[in-house]
Amino acid sequence: MNQLLKVGVALSALAALATSALAGPITGTWQGHIKINTSKAAVAPTPAQRSSMTRFEQATFALTIAPNHTFQIVTPGMPTRSGTWTQAGNTVTLQSVVNGKNMGDPEVFTLGKNEKVLSTTQKSPKNPYTIAITFSR
Repeated sequence: MNQLLKVGVALSALAALATSALAGPITGTWQGHIKINTSKAAVAPTPAQRSSMTRFEQATFALTIAPNHTFQIVTPGMPTRSGTWTQAGNTVTLQSVVNGKNMGDPEVFTLGKNEKVLSTTQKSPKNPYTIAITFSR
């Protein structure tokens, strides 16, 4: 019986290790870019809007994911975003938090098989723009 208990504990530890290995350690600093697709917009962006989008697409964002399940996104020329993160398998969810309250809907990313890319595609709430966000390390 004692031997069976040892085998059970060993298998449980192995299963936990395998599960965490599949998800991979996501903590650390990631560099991000966005791509805005306006091809399906009912009205094309104005030249000023397009210029602003181009500058935003050319910027590099820094995402820092901490082991304590918090994150920060530093975007040039914009306020730093921070919040909490969770991971279930290859799904990583970022929830922005301001003054202790969740702000907006969480952003759901997919962790690539190589564990070096986090990506998501979102629709703009005000326009039919598709926004692809990719972080890599």
